[in-house]
Amino acid sequence: ALVLTGHGTNNIVNASVGFGSTSKTTIAGNIDINGDTITTAGNMNLITEGSGNIELATGGSGNITLDSAGDIALECGGGDLTCDADTVTFSSSSADDPKLVLQNNTNDNQGARFQILPTRKAAF
Repeated sequence: ALVLTGHGTNNIVNASVGFGSTSKTTIAGNIDINGDTITTAGNMNLITEGSGNIELATGGSGNITLDSAGDIALECGGGDLTCDADTVTFSSSSADDPKLVLQNNTNDNQGARFQILPTRKAAF
């Protein structure tokens, strides 16, 4: 079902697309959102079909904040997590924290490694 309700003098149109919680809405092409907020009734999943990427970017010089009431898990199926920044800060207001843990989950006698490498070939 598609329901559009509006008021001519307020310049507002509310749109409801779908019928029930199992409805799927497909947009063939790009979607342009001129507002500031996307609200969901529950969990929100961004899923790409095939080998597509999800890129979160700001149009200007703004920041991207991941804010969660629970934990944030970055799960890298390809095995690598890359950060390109001048400074990475880990902070905690808890006693004896923050704690940095490198854990090898392979069932062998090898431990985790911490490497600091120069990028200049002449340094080797």
